[in-house]
Amino acid sequence: MVNMKRKITFTAIFLCAAMMLSAAFGGCADKDSLTVGTQARRASDYRDIYDSIKAERKDTAVDELYDLIVGSIVYDEMVLEDSEVSYNAAMSADDYSQTNTQSRGVDEGDIIKTDGKYIYRIVDNRLVIIDPHTMTLLSDTRIGKSVSNCEMYVSGDVLVTVYYYNGYWDEEDSDYYGKCDRQETITLIYDISDRSEPKVVSRLSQDGSYCTSRMIGDTVYTVSLSYIYSNEAEKNTPESFVPSVSCEDESRIIKAEDIMIIDGAPKRYFSVITSVDVTSPDDFRDVSSVLGGTSDVYVSSQGNLYLAAYKSDYVTRVTYENGPYLERETKNSTLITRFELRDGEIDMTASASVPGTLLNQFSMDEHNGYFRLVTTLGNSVHSASIFSTDMNWEDTRSTGLYILDESLETVGSVEGLAEGERVYSVRFDGDIGYFVTFRQVDPLFAVDLSDPTSPEVLSKLKIPGFSTYLHPYDDGLLFGLGFDADEETGWIEYMKISMFDVSDPADVSEKHKLVLEGVYDSEAAYNHKAITVSAKKNIIAFAGSGDRYLVYGYDAESGFEKRAEIELDVLDYSARGLFIGDEFFVCSSDGLTKYSLSDFSKIDNVCF
Repeated sequence: MVNMKRKITFTAIFLCAAMMLSAAFGGCADKDSLTVGTQARRASDYRDIYDSIKAERKDTAVDELYDLIVGSIVYDEMVLEDSEVSYNAAMSADDYSQTNTQSRGVDEGDIIKTDGKYIYRIVDNRLVIIDPHTMTLLSDTRIGKSVSNCEMYVSGDVLVTVYYYNGYWDEEDSDYYGKCDRQETITLIYDISDRSEPKVVSRLSQDGSYCTSRMIGDTVYTVSLSYIYSNEAEKNTPESFVPSVSCEDESRIIKAEDIMIIDGAPKRYFSVITSVDVTSPDDFRDVSSVLGGTSDVYVSSQGNLYLAAYKSDYVTRVTYENGPYLERETKNSTLITRFELRDGEIDMTASASVPGTLLNQFSMDEHNGYFRLVTTLGNSVHSASIFSTDMNWEDTRSTGLYILDESLETVGSVEGLAEGERVYSVRFDGDIGYFVTFRQVDPLFAVDLSDPTSPEVLSKLKIPGFSTYLHPYDDGLLFGLGFDADEETGWIEYMKISMFDVSDPADVSEKHKLVLEGVYDSEAAYNHKAITVSAKKNIIAFAGSGDRYLVYGYDAESGFEKRAEIELDVLDYSARGLFIGDEFFVCSSDGLTKYSLSDFSKIDNVCF
């Protein structure tokens, strides 16, 4: 529950409220809750899309009255009863680090990559390539102007950058990169056969801000979110409301038959999904879109892409207990849309809805033909008196786990777990699902998913603090990165690392833990690509508090051991580490430093 103190000027509002109440109701009123539509269909034409955008839900008189009263409040203090924190193992192949990804065989874009021969790093709006053996800066290439959220992929002699740009290219850029007059996600394909002189061979773009991307084989799939300004949509001008894609300077709007409409999904965004074969990047391989947007994206090893979009349904009513009150009840749900990815083709195959909201991409998983999700279930009731300053706000939370079949029909579920808490991390590992919730202590749940129709909670381990990231470390071990907290108050203190014994999922225990005193935050706490984990190399490494890079090892008997604490020359939360053979590299925004993996003695460095 949330308690509020506020200052309100109500005289005029009360008079207006009384008139609206009398005119609209004259007695107790209610409105049926909206149901979440799960029927997906292909748009028949652009008029169909236009009508769907314009058919967004209209407020009733009760809703307008609620917004009038609640929207007039100026809050001068808001106190939460429970404290919350908001946060927005590299696999070895040929003995060098790879990006820490969720699904085997599905690469994820990052700001640093290595192919074992070279190290590639995005620094602001530049691409730098380093020879790690001679520690020589081979090239420093400007990507573009005002580059945001840039990530890259490397495949042989091809390098791909994907980033978001909002604005206009200046004249200096326009001849080389083309002009941009709206929010765009841009994909640049480089020929890096000569690492000293990368060359752009293709420039592709799609409307909207960059959401995420994946690479499977030689194909890069990119998802962007294109906002719809519905007041600017013109019925007979599809260009005014349909997103477009472009190759070099040639732009085209997405075909109506390539746009899916999800009934019940909010119509404020288009999700734009594109694919490009980096070996033949003259144009997009395929383009698809969903009217409804997305918040999280998961791509499975089976080649399915899942878009998750959130929706809030509410019912507003007038109650007369203890005087007339306006009451609004809100329920959150998640709409799931699945696309099959095959050799660059993008085909929508199913859609569904589940209660609650997801934490991030790790809340979703596909295994043996079943799709599994963990959500935070939320139900809130806000009420405001029409003739006084009284206002109440009650929120209830719990956790739910859902298993869907190939048609995205729910076949099994567990609900009502961890009441009053929300989900902080999730990791699926075959037939077992692990997730952490938190309020004052950290319950780590282990759930048996071997029978999809009857998931069973095997154990619930309660310890102080919580983990924001879980990683299968070695046989029977699960690594957790997160925060320590006071067991009585839930007050969050320093970061901590934990190793859980999950050899018996029915009896999970925290085998070892280490509180990292003086370390308050890390990008790795909310970005899995910022941590390097290798049981083979005995490395758990990440940047801590922005001014240091931490490397730990783990022994089954003695627990965690600090192998190195490297001071950074600049404050850099995005500093990354990687290994090549028996050497370890720490890369910050101003340079790359090489260390011996045996004792972390410094060998050499190069500045950018």
